[in-house]
Amino acid sequence: VDSGSVVINEPNVLSVSSSTTDVSCNGGNDGTAALTISGGISPYSIDWFGADTMALYAGTYPYTVTDDNGCVDSGSVVINEPNVLSVILTSSTNVTDCANPDGSINITVSGGNGGYTFSWNNGSNSEDLNNLAAGNYSVTVNDILNCNTSFGPINITTPTPINWTTNTTNYNGYNISCYGGNNGEIYVEASGGIGTITYSWPSIVSTNDTVTNLSAG
Repeated sequence: VDSGSVVINEPNVLSVSSSTTDVSCNGGNDGTAALTISGGISPYSIDWFGADTMALYAGTYPYTVTDDNGCVDSGSVVINEPNVLSVILTSSTNVTDCANPDGSINITVSGGNGGYTFSWNNGSNSEDLNNLAAGNYSVTVNDILNCNTSFGPINITTPTPINWTTNTTNYNGYNISCYGGNNGEIYVEASGGIGTITYSWPSIVSTNDTVTNLSAG
């Protein structure tokens, strides 16, 4: 009797690991995926089922790796994307002081990758604006990966101008009926502006729209 043994060998297990980069901006296609393969028998065949691994949108991408002996390992990778970069108008106020512009705009930014910068059409780089004159204001917002969005225009208005007319008493062409009298009157009709209109008569102690008992002067 003669006996012996044989040794049956097998290759190392076919092993696949993946690495990915996510999409920079919402809706973009700059995501990437790559595989690191070991074990099995090279060369390897990789099937991404038509996906371009250097230009991926957000989503799930399956792959299959086949070695030279026909052994197969399969899996998938997930490519993420940031939320859409969004701007909303939180509040705005119109000009209330004709002499000192006091309009304001307050916005809120969300999504993207953070690290926001702001570029307004009036040259400001602040998130919010104050001491604004009347006009239309627009902003472009960039995040830290240079994703951007534009918002506006936001219209800031100013009060309508104060329009006024004066009328006086008329006594046959004269404002006072008799020489040396004091029955003259002035009436002011005003409109426009904002809120309550106030009156100041420099030489008369009155804050009314009508002054009476006036003598010539």
